Amino acid sequence: MFRYFTIYIFLSVTALGINAQSLFAKADSLYKKQNYALAQAEYERIVFLSSNKDTVNKALRQKCRCQKQAGGFLQAALTSERFASEYEDYFEQSLCYYLASDFEKANLSALKCELIFDSLAKDVLLVQVLALNEMNLYDSAKSRAVRLASLTDTLTVDNVQSVIDSLYNHKPKLLNEKTGRVLAFVPGAAQVYAGQYTQAATSVLLNAAAAAFGVSQILDKCYVTAYLFGAGGLSVTYPGNVKNGNYCVQKANYKKTSSFNALFKKRLIEMMSNISE
Repeated sequence: MFRYFTIYIFLSVTALGINAQSLFAKADSLYKKQNYALAQAEYERIVFLSSNKDTVNKALRQKCRCQKQAGGFLQAALTSERFASEYEDYFEQSLCYYLASDFEKANLSALKCELIFDSLAKDVLLVQVLALNEMNLYDSAKSRAVRLASLTDTLTVDNVQSVIDSLYNHKPKLLNEKTGRVLAFVPGAAQVYAGQYTQAATSVLLNAAAAAFGVSQILDKCYVTAYLFGAGGLSVTYPGNVKNGNYCVQKANYKKTSSFNALFKKRLIEMMSNISE
C-alpha cells in the first residue's frame, strides 16, 4: 500500500512539473508577443496551480514584468509585494511605486529594503532621493543624496557632492499653505500671496460688486432684491474666492516643486548614468 502511495505522489509531482513547464512556455510566448494581458493571466494560472514556492515566485516576477511593460506600475508594485525577497525585487517595487506617483510607498519600500539587507546600493538610493524630493522632504532627500554620492568612486565623489550641494542650495521656497488658508477668507489676499494678481483683482471686484449691490438695494428698501441678488451673489462669489485662493497657493507651490524636481532628476540621473558608464 505504501509503495503505491509513493508512486502516486511521484507521478503527481512529475506531472505538475511538466504542466508548469508547458504553462511557462505558453505565458513566455505571449510575453514575447507583447500580449501582456493574456500573459499575466497565464502567469497567475501558474501561481494558482502550483504549490512550489520557487515556481510561484518565478511566475509572479514575470507577471510583474508584464504589468510594468503595459504601464500598470501600481499593479506591478502590488504584485511585487507578493514575492519580494531579493534585493532586486525591492528595487523594482520601489521604482514601480515611484513611477505610479505613490512616492510615500516608494520611500517605504526603500526603507524596507535597507532594513532587510542592512545597506542600499545606488539604484534604490537614487529612487528614494527622487521620491523624497517629490514629497518635498528636502532635508531627508539631501542626506540620502549625500550617501548616494559616497557610494561613487573616489574620483567622482567630490564632483557628485558639489552638484548635490549646488542643487539643494536652490531648493524652492514654498508658500505657507496654512497662511494661504487664513488669507483666503479676505477676497483677493491669498491670490496676491500666490502672485496671481489678475485673479486677485477679479475676486475683489466680484465680491465688492455683489456687496455693493446688496447695500444699495437695502438703502433703497428693496429688501427682496438685496437678499436674492446681493446676499445670493455673495453666497457664490465669497466661497468661490476662498476655494480659488487655496488653489492658487497650492498651484504656486506645485509649480515651484515641479520645476526644481524635474531639474534635479535630470541632472542627477545624467550624472549617475555617466558614472555607471
